[in-house]
Amino acid sequence: MKHTYDKEVDILNIQLEEKPSWECTESGNFILDFDKEGDLIGIEVRQASKVFTGKTKKILEEGLVENKKSLLAKA
Repeated sequence: MKHTYDKEVDILNIQLEEKPSWECTESGNFILDFDKEGDLIGIEVRQASKVFTGKTKKILEEGLVENKKSLLAKA
């Protein structure tokens, strides 16, 4: 699984599997990518800082990589 967050456009991308996207479905702030077999392979969250609150929002604002290391150290 890979993820990126672009602060400038406020979009969080979560790639669950590295497969070509066959079909996309949009629902509100979410775009779901599916492969040819119909399995979910990716999620795009538009206006992510407004969708998520609390600790998740803080992680987005401070940066995913830095917080991931911090959260793993606390576990």
